[in-house]
Amino acid sequence: MTTVRANPSNVIPNFLILDACCVLNFLASDRLTSILTAIPQSIVIAEYVYTEEVLPIQANLFGTAEQSNVLQTQINSGVLIITALNSGVEENTLVNLAASMHDGEANTCAIALCRRWDIASDDHKVLAVIRRLAPHIRVVTTPELLKHWADSTQVSADQLSTVLKNIQQRANYWPGQKHVLYSWWQTAINRK
Repeated sequence: MTTVRANPSNVIPNFLILDACCVLNFLASDRLTSILTAIPQSIVIAEYVYTEEVLPIQANLFGTAEQSNVLQTQINSGVLIITALNSGVEENTLVNLAASMHDGEANTCAIALCRRWDIASDDHKVLAVIRRLAPHIRVVTTPELLKHWADSTQVSADQLSTVLKNIQQRANYWPGQKHVLYSWWQTAINRK
């Protein structure tokens, strides 16, 4: 397991930390590797999110043991980095955030806030808290990352539709009508 240490506060790192919902959506897509490698940042998951939230669910998303090892393969290859809280400031931030959100989201947010990392989440509480406490931190969602992936890799309309259907069926996720990419998702999923 690779652990990233916090950078000095005057250095803005090029990291994107994924909340569990995004990781599970990408796993459900069957295109995890392609999606992660299309993101022009180092991709990170909080250790708590990985061990307590993603691993227990990962096996249920796949029919074979080989498929369920795709996340570990990304970690072993360095495409995906696992990190843990590594300072008293991060731990205190976690405690404060845990009062208003689940532990996984609080871990992800504490790391993003303290290290000034971009964050990917589809949780409305997370999005609201980050935008309120740290408007300078870039927040992205599953549809935004998938649109970036589709545009940058030029996947076919059929492939994109299949990916979105996989996410809806396996991870039970789709953007709400108020999401800026709701129409894009609906159009893309119905192309075939």
